[in-house]
Amino acid sequence: MGAMSMWRMSQMGLSVTGYERFGVPHDRGAHGAETRIYRMAYREGADYIPLVRYSYERWLELNGLSGRSLFMQNGCLYISDMERPWLEETISSAEEYGIPIIELSDNEIAARYPSHKLYGGERAILDLLGGTLRPEQAVLAATQQAVRAGAVLHQYSPVVDVLPSDSGVDIVLESGDRERFDYAVVASGAWTGDFQRDLGFGVTARRLPGTWYPAIDARQFSPERFPVCLRGAGDLDYSGFPCVDGWSVKIMPPVFPDTQTIAETVDREIRERDISYTRTVVRTLLNGLIAEPARTGVFLDGFTADDAPVIDYSLGSQRVVGAVGFAGHGFKFSPAVGQIIADFVAAQAGLATSGLEDAAHAFQRSRTLK
Repeated sequence: MGAMSMWRMSQMGLSVTGYERFGVPHDRGAHGAETRIYRMAYREGADYIPLVRYSYERWLELNGLSGRSLFMQNGCLYISDMERPWLEETISSAEEYGIPIIELSDNEIAARYPSHKLYGGERAILDLLGGTLRPEQAVLAATQQAVRAGAVLHQYSPVVDVLPSDSGVDIVLESGDRERFDYAVVASGAWTGDFQRDLGFGVTARRLPGTWYPAIDARQFSPERFPVCLRGAGDLDYSGFPCVDGWSVKIMPPVFPDTQTIAETVDREIRERDISYTRTVVRTLLNGLIAEPARTGVFLDGFTADDAPVIDYSLGSQRVVGAVGFAGHGFKFSPAVGQIIADFVAAQAGLATSGLEDAAHAFQRSRTLK
């Protein structure tokens, strides 16, 4: 969210300075792990539709500006054993908002996507506008575009306090340095300290393990043959990603409710539980993978009490804007969040906005109700 905010603000002609605790990009937060899902058919609610639609255009724009394949539009496949309501909810959302999808029976799934092991009775949809995002490359590309437009980036510069006043905002660094700006943006992900909580942007960090399994024939899992997928079968839920490194496939488990942690001290060792869940997925729901992970990683994201994000001014000052708590699924619409933040700052500065800030009202209401 910070990288996208820098990009969108710099494109509006604002003078921008960014501070990053680590480097750009890094693997310590929510944008690590090589691939992410973009999906337009969004069952989570109508409030998100303007965000994913706006972001679709910005992903294509960033593709062109960067010269990188940051967004591969290879579709998003949803497969359900029909024991859960989410597939019907997704279909209803797609129909309501005119999002193009293809509905598939189990026989059609088997014919088109043989890497998925079926047991009969499954149903699926293919979100034709969905695809695979490359998060680290996208964060780097957005930051590079901001710097090319005149933004300044300070890496390995942890911020320890944000102090708004009537005349500006002081940014205090771990080094002891202090700088004053007209406005400040807090997009700290799972890394929540006292000043984020004081401003109303405190979240709970959760630990997200990732596992990559070797493919027997990597061609069967290429982006053209293996769209990003979300599947529920029996007591298993997972997300799967095409092979982008030439030999392995990433399988992600759901976010378990007991994974609460602290970003600074998170256990980054992969445990047996982390592997056993996705190993069961590989053995029972997929064809063509070796059921022993070749690569693993531990990542983080921030969660609010009701899993709804906060995109709003701080509790005490409209000189500070924050975007936190995206509950493991915000990367797909991060360009829209970046634009909303830019609009919030522009509005306070008396400048023209894109109008997208209206889309944030639902998340402000959510914050009020907590």
